[in-house]
Amino acid sequence: MSFFSTMRAERLIADLKSADDADGTRARKAIEKLGKLGPAAIPRVIDALANADKQETAALVGILASNLDNKGFPLVAAGLSDGNQRTVSALTWALATGRNYAPQLLYPLLEDPAMPKAAVVGILAAQKSRLNARDLLKHAYNQQPAEKAALFRIIGEIADESLLPELLSRLEGKDPIARMHLINILARFNRPEVAGALQQQLRDQNKFIRQAVLNALSRLDVYGLQTVIKRHPDGRLDFGRDAGDVFRGPA
Repeated sequence: MSFFSTMRAERLIADLKSADDADGTRARKAIEKLGKLGPAAIPRVIDALANADKQETAALVGILASNLDNKGFPLVAAGLSDGNQRTVSALTWALATGRNYAPQLLYPLLEDPAMPKAAVVGILAAQKSRLNARDLLKHAYNQQPAEKAALFRIIGEIADESLLPELLSRLEGKDPIARMHLINILARFNRPEVAGALQQQLRDQNKFIRQAVLNALSRLDVYGLQTVIKRHPDGRLDFGRDAGDVFRGPA
């Protein structure tokens, strides 16, 4: 940022803060001129967020979101590690609403220990229509349980049938929590290959995996499952016998 751009951004922010009405003519002119400075204004706008009131924050976030491109992204993302919660909340808002930066720039934030993971996951959820489910899946495994669950929910919302081969291939993985999330996602796809792969998981030694599979199969059109469910109205399941009924199909 050049010296003159810095000075101009500081002056315009001072004009915005000194305006009697954030919606008034003086404030609107300051906001318009700040916006025209482009990414050059971002550092000073971020600095101003720490002590901005509600109306000023909304205006500053709007400026950030409109100027948030691939060049400005690192500046805004770096601010997420700021100790000021007001600043972090505002930057999260800007990153969640901005549409002019490449969404794949968000993924490395999940691997950065300095980043507030809840905020990053919230941004990803807001940007889910722009995300690639396969890319997000690769990063979900490395997260803590709460963030992992949230990311798998996003994946479940955006995954389509083109992702089925990868989802099915991951069913044999070593992470039981991830496998349960995958099973829940696969239940969205009422296809024979999905039903077959899920039925194979009924032999798993982990009872939580087996229960997740039965819950998933109950959402699919699979022969024999209703017999399994009706056999024990109280929800108790004999996996040795009842799972076998699902495997065998019609006599």
